[in-house]
Amino acid sequence: MALQGPIPISFELLFPHGCYVVGEVTAAKDKATGLPVWQVPVMDADPSLKAAQKTVTVKILSEVQPVVPPSLPGVPLAPAEFDGLEVKPYVHQ
Repeated sequence: MALQGPIPISFELLFPHGCYVVGEVTAAKDKATGLPVWQVPVMDADPSLKAAQKTVTVKILSEVQPVVPPSLPGVPLAPAEFDGLEVKPYVHQ
């Protein structure tokens, strides 16, 4: 049986070392629902990852723009945690 659609995943499984917001929240539009989708770059805190693997974009489907938590004192990074995560695999053809 092939998997179809998004795959639910917990924050703890996807980011076991946590993650940090490293950029601005930007807006786009979800093609399927027409709702706003917000994109935010985050850095995975897993120390075993190579530099090129550390930053990913998390997309948030919401009518309201998400608010980034405050940065840590003396550091331009804001810790983040996400609920209701799903992974959508893409195949390059």
